[in-house]
Amino acid sequence: MSRFLLLLWDGGGNVPPQLGIARRLMNRGHDVRVLTEPSLEREVTAVGARFVGLTAAPHRSDRSPESDFVRDWEARTPIGEFARTRDRVMIGPATRYAADVLAELRREPVDALVVDWLLFGGALAGEAAGVPTALICHNPWMVPEPGRPPPGLGVRPAAGAAGRLRDAVGNRLFTASFDRALPTLNAARRELGLVKLGSVSKLFDTVERVLVLTEREFDFIPTSRAPNIVHVGPVLDEPHDVQPWSPPWPANDPRPLVLVTTSSYFQDPRAMLENACAAVRGIRARAVVTTGAIDPATVTKDEAVFAARSLPHDQIMKQADAVITHCGLGTVHRALSFGVPLLCQPIGRDQPDVAARVVAAGAGLRLGPKAPPRRVASALNRLLTDRTYRDNAARVGARLHADAEQPAFVTELESLAAGRASSAASPH
Repeated sequence: MSRFLLLLWDGGGNVPPQLGIARRLMNRGHDVRVLTEPSLEREVTAVGARFVGLTAAPHRSDRSPESDFVRDWEARTPIGEFARTRDRVMIGPATRYAADVLAELRREPVDALVVDWLLFGGALAGEAAGVPTALICHNPWMVPEPGRPPPGLGVRPAAGAAGRLRDAVGNRLFTASFDRALPTLNAARRELGLVKLGSVSKLFDTVERVLVLTEREFDFIPTSRAPNIVHVGPVLDEPHDVQPWSPPWPANDPRPLVLVTTSSYFQDPRAMLENACAAVRGIRARAVVTTGAIDPATVTKDEAVFAARSLPHDQIMKQADAVITHCGLGTVHRALSFGVPLLCQPIGRDQPDVAARVVAAGAGLRLGPKAPPRRVASALNRLLTDRTYRDNAARVGARLHADAEQPAFVTELESLAAGRASSAASPH
C-alpha cells in the first residue's frame, strides 16, 4: 500500500476526473487523502477518501457564483480571463497553496503527491519537500511546443509557412502572458529555498510526471517530446450524486434526442441554453438540458424540453443523437466514447482548444456561445443528417474508451510512489 495526497481546487470539470483517480487508487488498496476546498468535502468523502480542508490557500465553503474568487466570466477578453486564472489560482497564491501542502506533509508523510496542474504551489511544495510529484492536466496540453497550434486560441494545426508563422507568434504571445507572473513565481520559489526559473513553463521540468487526461492523437500530439509528460487517456467517472433518469417521452418517440449541457462551474451560459432549446424546437427534436450552476427554472420548458441541474449523462448519451455543449473536456470525452457528434459552443477557459480538436477529428461543428437559434438549428440539422459526424465520433471514441479501460494513470502513480517507498526503505 502506498500513501497519496491529492491537491485540487473547486474549478468545475476538473473535479470528477481527479476524484475518479482517487477512487481507482483506493480500489487498489492505497491510502488517499484529498487536500481541497470545504465546498468539495461531500464529494471527497463520497468516494471514500479522507478530506483535509485548505486553510491558507484560497477556498470557499459553497459553489455559488458569489463565493467564487476567480470570476473569470467577468473578463472581457480571453487574455483577461487567462490572467485571472493565472493570478488568482495558478501563480498568485502559490505560496499559500505550498504552505497548506507542506503543513499536511509534516502532519502525515506520503509516498507521492498528486496535484491539479493549475495549482503551481503544490508543485513547489513537492519540490521543496523532496516528495515525488505528479501534475494532473485535465485539459488539452496547453504549454507551447514546436509543431503544435498555440494554446488558448482554439485553432487547428496549419501547414506551410503561414501556419508555422502563426504558431510561432501565438506561442510567443502565450509564453509572454505566462511569464508576466514569473517574478511572483520566483519569489515563491525563493521563499521555499528553490532556485529561480527562467520561464514559467520550466516549472513542468521540476516534477516527475505530468499526466494529461486525454489521448495523444486527439490532442494533436503524435509523439511525446518531454519524457515526463504522459497522455494517459480520459477518466470517465460520472459525478457521485447523479440519480437515474426517467424520460418524459414515450419509448417509441421518433424525434431526435439532443443533450444540451453546460459546466457545473458558473460561466453565465443562459443565452447558449435558451438558443439551443429554441433550435431544438425549430427542427422538431427533443432536448434534455443539464444546467449546472444555472437554475433550471430559468430555462423555458415545454413538452420538447426537459431541464435539471444534473442528470446521468451516460444514460442519456446512450440514447442521444447529438450533444450541444460548452465543450468542457469531460463532456466531450463522454460524448465521443458513446459515438455521439457534438455541436461545440465554447465559452472560455480551455474550451476553444477542445472544440478545435473535435472539429479537426470531424466529430462535430463549432459555433459561438451566443449564436442565434437559426444558426444553431442549421448546424444541429447537419449533425443529425450527415452520418460522417457520428462515424468520426465513434472512431475517436473507441480510442478514448480503450484508454479509459486500461487506466495508465494508475500505473504511473503507483510507479511514482513505489520509487519513493523503495528509496525510503533502502539503507543509508
